[in-house]
Amino acid sequence: CLVVLQVGCATVSFTGFSLPSRLTFGNVKPNWIGITENTAYGVFFMEMDLKVPGNVLYLESNSLKTVDLDTKETHLIAGKADTRGYREGIGEEARFHAPFSFYQMNSSEVVILDAENRCIRKVSRLTNETSILAGWCTIPGDRDGSFSTANFGHPEKVVEISPNKLAFTDSTSFCIRELDFDQEKTSALLRLDILLFGLTLWPHT
Repeated sequence: CLVVLQVGCATVSFTGFSLPSRLTFGNVKPNWIGITENTAYGVFFMEMDLKVPGNVLYLESNSLKTVDLDTKETHLIAGKADTRGYREGIGEEARFHAPFSFYQMNSSEVVILDAENRCIRKVSRLTNETSILAGWCTIPGDRDGSFSTANFGHPEKVVEISPNKLAFTDSTSFCIRELDFDQEKTSALLRLDILLFGLTLWPHT
């Protein structure tokens, strides 16, 4: 079961608390965790890092990074914050275009919803290599099917709904889709008559 939450825009600053292991925030400026980079980019999505205990994994514009909450030292994992585009590669060689959110499958693999590239990517935490997982990157569409044949409009928010299954919002296709890793296919769980931009998914417990 899913809870679908519509949220508005807000500016939020956090200081002096610890994040629960899977708690996430959107559109949060990085000053609360003491990131010392001289950057104008906001942190669009974050949660506690499953690979490095005590770190926070976060999306800063077009990049995926991790930060040590004690030392405030940051490390680039993939992409480049000030450069958008589409390219597979290792570390900074990879390019994203407005990734909205991610899901850590485990300590070694991260699934990223690359919204403006219209596809879902995966990043290996072992090698920092980025590769395509599902959809046709840079080609928008609205089609379910295998990971290699499906098309998405604007994949944004993601949540786990059962082992090896994720649900994500596809805003411009007006639907919530399922990613089935066992069968390596996608299917529409729900179609709506309204634009889904800004929706957040939460698992119902």
